[in-house]
Amino acid sequence: MYFLRKNVSWTGEIEKRREELDSIGIGPTRSAQILSKEFGTNITKDMVAGRKKILKKKNGQSNQEITKNIEKQIMQQEQLTFFTEEDVNESKKYIRIEKVKKELSDVYEKYNDGKKKKILSLSDIHVPYANIKAIDKAIKDNLDADLVIISGDLLDNEAMSTYDNITEWDLSEEFNQVRKILKVLNDNFSEILVIEGNHEGRFSRYITRNIKPSLREYAIERLNPLKYITEKYENIHLVNYNTVQIGSCIFKHPNKYNSPELRTVVNEKDILKANEDVLPNNFFNMVMIGHTHQAGEYFYNHVKLIEQGCLCLTPDYRVNEPIKRIWTTGYGIVYLDENGIADLNKSKFVCLD
Repeated sequence: MYFLRKNVSWTGEIEKRREELDSIGIGPTRSAQILSKEFGTNITKDMVAGRKKILKKKNGQSNQEITKNIEKQIMQQEQLTFFTEEDVNESKKYIRIEKVKKELSDVYEKYNDGKKKKILSLSDIHVPYANIKAIDKAIKDNLDADLVIISGDLLDNEAMSTYDNITEWDLSEEFNQVRKILKVLNDNFSEILVIEGNHEGRFSRYITRNIKPSLREYAIERLNPLKYITEKYENIHLVNYNTVQIGSCIFKHPNKYNSPELRTVVNEKDILKANEDVLPNNFFNMVMIGHTHQAGEYFYNHVKLIEQGCLCLTPDYRVNEPIKRIWTTGYGIVYLDENGIADLNKSKFVCLD
């Protein structure tokens, strides 16, 4: 099982097993894979090779002595000379990424429970433009799902849009439609996660443009439509970010769009790799995204990448400014084994067009 663990302590059973694999001629790459699976952590080939290199340099010492010296060096490096731990914590007070990392870790740990899972991913509903028939079918065909993820753009937030729309919806009308959808989900599933999309981001951008700085944090915290709606349902939980990791699968709603087919999800995979320190576990073998309103899948360096389509009708701004590529109505399904590893053969997008 893959747990949240960034550093490896080469002691006890894990070191004994590494030595055993080394003694029978298994190289760093395969050893890393075996150790990761057996000990529920993420070990790379560089870690294994680095450990062997250290031992060669210090072959006059026992493994226990080497480990103690390494731990001592780490502690010495972490000790502060001129500042206190309070100063360090103070410097992080306004760093949002620390809050994001904790929230993602909490979600990851909650669902990393050693049980197989079927996850239903619904994205780009864009209330009040929700495709009710498509949503109804997605729910009806997947009532056995253990977890539902709404992967961004649940709300269109048209009242805060800068697009020139033919019609204009009152925010209360959006709320009425989204409540009906959330009630159905809450009544039929025990666990629903909602992540933010770029359309939910319209709210914070609106606040930034129209409210004085001293009131912005209060307004974003107290007036957020998505928070206001979701907190009324006991089975629905809001993640205040556009990404969530469940097992080895990452669900994301990007803010950017790339015109070539599937280029958006490929780019997001690279971005996730480059910023893996934010993730609860830097091992992932699957990325499923919303946002593009298109559907397709692609294997890229042993990772399955999926764009899962949308569940909305045609809004005014698509009529006013036609897009290059047709939208696909659909949703995503992910199967995780008891170790939290995504089954790349069964996990897929489902096209409803």
